[in-house]
Amino acid sequence: MSFSLFINGAAGKMGNIVKVRATKFPQIKSVFLFDIKESEGISLLPKGKVKNSKKAFLIDFSSPQGAMSALEFCVKNKMPAVIGSTGFEQKEILKKASKKIPVFFSPNMSMAVNLTFIISQILAKNLDFDIHIHETHHTAKKDAPSGTALKYAEFIAKAGKKLSISSARVGTITGEHEIVYAGPGEKVTLSHCAYTRDIFADGAIKAGLWLYGKRPGLYSFMDIFKVKI
Repeated sequence: MSFSLFINGAAGKMGNIVKVRATKFPQIKSVFLFDIKESEGISLLPKGKVKNSKKAFLIDFSSPQGAMSALEFCVKNKMPAVIGSTGFEQKEILKKASKKIPVFFSPNMSMAVNLTFIISQILAKNLDFDIHIHETHHTAKKDAPSGTALKYAEFIAKAGKKLSISSARVGTITGEHEIVYAGPGEKVTLSHCAYTRDIFADGAIKAGLWLYGKRPGLYSFMDIFKVKI
């Protein structure tokens, strides 16, 4: 089965990486590039409907505003959407769109990171320890704490535990997250380091392919893992 991939935010770092990584997936036969500004090979998102949207999906790595435009475009074309934009937390907009189309949302598109979300909650449930999250990213990252750190905090809070968060923006670090559980006489550290953005692109593409045939709804990696938290 072949698919068309629409990339919103194609002029950005992640958009460009998604374009390159898409060549590693034989299911993807055509790629269409969009951004807020037109340039060579990159267009604005069409205002009207597009043809053959049944076997297509959109990946958005743009901005919160760009993600909203992408969702509007996908709803109009009944096209599944994968939203990976940094700082996009407008859950009501996500929920509204997900009533009409399949929407996959995650603040971090690494499958490994999403597995550690589950582990962070298991540790929080079973350890009566102090908990601290520290995240480090490159200097160009605008939001702090990162969406990933906030997602860890969400999972830990569901375990009924309090925590603290700190952030650093230095150099060109792709992404590092460390959760420390410190108790009397011992400490447990859960950490993830991203060395390349390829892992986020691959995760987003896999999520988009997974959405094919799904009913309208708001999905995450927990649905792929078949885990209820």
